[in-house]
Amino acid sequence: MQVLKKAEDHMYKSKLLESKSFRSSIITSMKHALAEKSNETEEHAERLGHLSKKIGAILSLSQNEQDELELLSMLNDIGKIAIEDSILTKQGKLTKDEWKEIKRHPEIGYRIAQSLPELLQIAEYILSHHERWDGKGYPQGLKGEEIPLPARILAVVDAYDA
Repeated sequence: MQVLKKAEDHMYKSKLLESKSFRSSIITSMKHALAEKSNETEEHAERLGHLSKKIGAILSLSQNEQDELELLSMLNDIGKIAIEDSILTKQGKLTKDEWKEIKRHPEIGYRIAQSLPELLQIAEYILSHHERWDGKGYPQGLKGEEIPLPARILAVVDAYDA
């Protein structure tokens, strides 16, 4: 039963990444909304997905885990859709309050992911994607191996792509 459950979960994640289903179109719409709202491009998200999967393969992660990495890479900043455009597109240095607002996006993204069954498994990774190895990240101040591996992989890949 456990093997069947894992296979079914993998099938749904693969469908989410590849299919034209209604739920897949919701995810695609979220990706487009994020791309329009943020300075980051869809190409950046696709590069992150590709690089994350490559690292996942090198680390011998399962196909399911690699698919989660790809999905995380594409939707890690989904919480930014709730941040004011004026803050996201500001040309100068952010004020203390604006920075505080930006730092809310992992928690917002976490709540969005929890609301969709297909994204539930990456919700924790979305919440953790701005944590730092030294514990000075946000929002939880996790450090070292407290940070989920997919979030750590994404942080390295994002820094590399930047």
